[in-house]
Amino acid sequence: MDTTKGVDDFIRHVKAENATETVDAAAAQDAYLAALSSSIQREQRFQQELEDKDADISLKKTYGWTIIAVLGLWEIFVIVIIAIHLGSEAAKLSDTVLVTLLTSATANILALPTIVLNYLFPKRHKD
Repeated sequence: MDTTKGVDDFIRHVKAENATETVDAAAAQDAYLAALSSSIQREQRFQQELEDKDADISLKKTYGWTIIAVLGLWEIFVIVIIAIHLGSEAAKLSDTVLVTLLTSATANILALPTIVLNYLFPKRHKD
């Protein structure tokens, strides 16, 4: 009996199994790395979305407070002008100017906050 032929077949068989296992292990490792890469990319997108939302909220706060400050300054200006008009005989304004100031102040109080709120907090549409 030739035992070397049996040993050679056995060695070839073991090598073939090892090659198959190596290919399977490499494929599994590639699949694992692809899944890990995808997971990392999703996490990075999520972090970017959070940073974008934080920046958006910060900008909305800045914009909103600036509009409120401008509105407040305008209202103070109108009140001072009317107080000067009522308290001084020399600084009389025409009725048309007073009506215009009061109308613009009222329009600012009613319209500007509405516009700002609609801009800062738009309605979300469900898809």
